[in-house]
Amino acid sequence: MSGSISILLGAGFSAPKGYPTGNQLSTLLYECGKEKEIAFHTNGKLIVLNEENKHIHCRNHYDCEFAFLKKLMKYFCKSRGYFDYEEFYDFIRIYATKDEETHEDKEVLELAKPFLGKDYPTVSQLFFSLDDIYDQLIRYFLKDEDGEQYYLNIGHIGKSIFPGYTGILNCLEDLSKRYIINVHTLNHDLFFERLDSTDWLSSQLCDGFNELGSPYYGVYGSGFTGSYIVRMPMYTGKYDKKIRLYKLHGSIDYAVLSFDEPFDAKYECCVKKNLGLAIGIKK
Repeated sequence: MSGSISILLGAGFSAPKGYPTGNQLSTLLYECGKEKEIAFHTNGKLIVLNEENKHIHCRNHYDCEFAFLKKLMKYFCKSRGYFDYEEFYDFIRIYATKDEETHEDKEVLELAKPFLGKDYPTVSQLFFSLDDIYDQLIRYFLKDEDGEQYYLNIGHIGKSIFPGYTGILNCLEDLSKRYIINVHTLNHDLFFERLDSTDWLSSQLCDGFNELGSPYYGVYGSGFTGSYIVRMPMYTGKYDKKIRLYKLHGSIDYAVLSFDEPFDAKYECCVKKNLGLAIGIKK
């Protein structure tokens, strides 16, 4: 190796595969429920209502959070003249740290009042609970043209042609013979990781996560179908392969675990959480 090069990828990188660009994702989120009726199960999981399940769905406090979130989206868009999904995420996180006395925006307080009660006695608690609802909405819309998202059952691809990506794969393969390649991406999707299972990259990708030695575990399945425990990769900051991936805005499979002091960084750890995995900690 004779040095390193850095590459920055934006949302356009995944667009040829059918993923929404940043602006398209913002529109999908802002108009959520326009084409399909989205609701939330009593376990907090996003569901799409149809003729089969619509009549048995019971409105619950997660649905109330979703209703409040949609009102906030409209307010955010009206006050700024546009809707950007990442700026909106920062907006709800900032408000989650405030209480009624420190809220400057009285209109937001008025929007929150009908949703306050036993489940959410304060405005800050109501805002703090919006995180998971919003994350699930992002994951729901962030899929490729085939509806794939996690690529759990996708096989290896030989080196012939990969529509839309053959050129950059040839480039990465050639450059990796001479350089360490630092790939910085603003995307949350897992499409770049999927490219590691090709003859071009040949498992030469690393992202700072390591499963070996991680003290964190998750559970697949349930008591009805049987369950088993799997180790979750933990972020260690160790990059030891030719192609090194840095996801600057996070990823749909990242989860932050907090201990004792929820907002103290020294008690937080980032792990990878695949689809269908419930987090259970073992230290």
